[in-house]
Amino acid sequence: MAVDPLFVQGVLKIMDVFLSLVAGVLCIRLFLRNDDNVRPWTFLTFALLIFAFGEVMGTLDAFGFISFRDYLPAIELGVIIFFILAVIFKLKEKKGVVA
Repeated sequence: MAVDPLFVQGVLKIMDVFLSLVAGVLCIRLFLRNDDNVRPWTFLTFALLIFAFGEVMGTLDAFGFISFRDYLPAIELGVIIFFILAVIFKLKEKKGVVA
């Protein structure tokens, strides 16, 4: 008894959407915290929300609902680079090192 590969692909895409939504909820909860140590991580929440949006769009593309171009990974990479730089500057500020 063989399983149809399209069925497996569909189940995996639906799992991607579910896990992306869970990651989005966790990111929103992190974003809403008012802790000073968590503040640089808020940029990562934007990158993860863009990732979750990209996963949902990829699922819609796989099921044939829409056609989607891959420009979201570039935006996500830019936000991640900005996040890393913000964390570096925050750590230098705490140590008293001037950049």
